[in-house]
Amino acid sequence: MPFKEETNKERHIEANRNGERATMALMEVLLEDQQQLTFDTMVKNTLEAFINVLKDRYSDMMYNLKITSTRITRNDGCDIVVGDYKQFKIIRQYPPDSIPDGMWAQMCDLWDSEAWRKKSRIAKSNRDEEVQMKVERRSRQELEEEMRKERHERLELEQQMKEFMKKFMQRPSSVVDHSDSQPLKLMVQAQMQGFLCSSHGIVPLMHGLC
Repeated sequence: MPFKEETNKERHIEANRNGERATMALMEVLLEDQQQLTFDTMVKNTLEAFINVLKDRYSDMMYNLKITSTRITRNDGCDIVVGDYKQFKIIRQYPPDSIPDGMWAQMCDLWDSEAWRKKSRIAKSNRDEEVQMKVERRSRQELEEEMRKERHERLELEQQMKEFMKKFMQRPSSVVDHSDSQPLKLMVQAQMQGFLCSSHGIVPLMHGLC
């Protein structure tokens, strides 16, 4: 019997060890997956950020390339103004150092096509509309913020007046003469209901209390 108990105990210990080893192995796998996931996420986020930068900077980069090509063209003796970078039939022969000759010529031909000019007009129109929408949205936001601030100040003032009225009406009769308090009570009631929230209503009200 003691031998059997010892055997069961050893089996229990071994089972625990196997369980621990399995748990450790699972944790290692999960850790590796997590590290890979983190790395993949980092690469993905970096790539997305890079693409977004390219999108945002594409127009500026192309503009700089055109200006560079125009300057090279002018330095070669061509009668062209540096700012006139849309003379694509001329500048197509003078690629910037960073662009191969054949590719630059193709880019200039594309920019000089009617399809590209139409696309550019549409894109410019869309950008103008987007800018206008941003201006209008900002104006609405500013207006809403002013209205919110004004509403907050009005509510705060109303609350202060309510507290003042409440304290005033709770003062002892020996201090306040209530013989002619009906108009005052009506004004208090009106104030409590929000009918006297403007300065034009508060000033005569305060004058009547003082």
